[in-house]
Amino acid sequence: MATETAVPSTSTSDGLSRSGLDEDGFVVLRGSAFGQRFDGFARKGLPFKSVDGLDFCKLNVLSDACVRGVLESVFPWCGLGAYMVMLDATQQLPGFFLHPQGPEREALVIQLWSKRSKVEVYRGSHLCRSLEHTAGDILLEVATDQLPMKAMVVEFEEGGLSILDGRLSFKILNGYAVTMVFAVQPRLDKFAKMILPDSPELRAQVDEMTTSKIGFNYEYKR
Repeated sequence: MATETAVPSTSTSDGLSRSGLDEDGFVVLRGSAFGQRFDGFARKGLPFKSVDGLDFCKLNVLSDACVRGVLESVFPWCGLGAYMVMLDATQQLPGFFLHPQGPEREALVIQLWSKRSKVEVYRGSHLCRSLEHTAGDILLEVATDQLPMKAMVVEFEEGGLSILDGRLSFKILNGYAVTMVFAVQPRLDKFAKMILPDSPELRAQVDEMTTSKIGFNYEYKR
């Protein structure tokens, strides 16, 4: 598959560009602060099911006016349905978080990238219909040779952050991405609930982070 040249950060002086998300299916930001945040979280062992894990989500989504603003402008309400790390293509195939035939956006994928990461994206693939796919646990895998557009390579030399339409096809070529999927309720209902240890600290943290527009698909278990 031929590739186009790497794309620049799709941001403006007012924050992340909604037009990029609507037209291209993704927006990106680059900067050493993102890579440093990833490194700090990785040094702790990527503790998603902990106060540190919730704090990381809060720092990079809820407390970031640009990222949170995109979520709240796209959806009247959405909830965190998946929170994980994604690796390069030896572990993850190109895929969709949503069924590609759906006419409406039902999820946004927020990814915080490690240094020297590289991802292949298919600009405009969120608007494709009737693509054959294979179901996975979360991703719907798709053969990229049926996509009508060329792949584009996005590089994060010092780290970065991306927001993808849930229907956009992508493939991680190098590096790691802490990945958070925020979805509307009908799509969220199709996800298995994420499990958190049942502790007063975690319950209080989730309650503090929950707003009238953003929720969390957690279940507590001892």
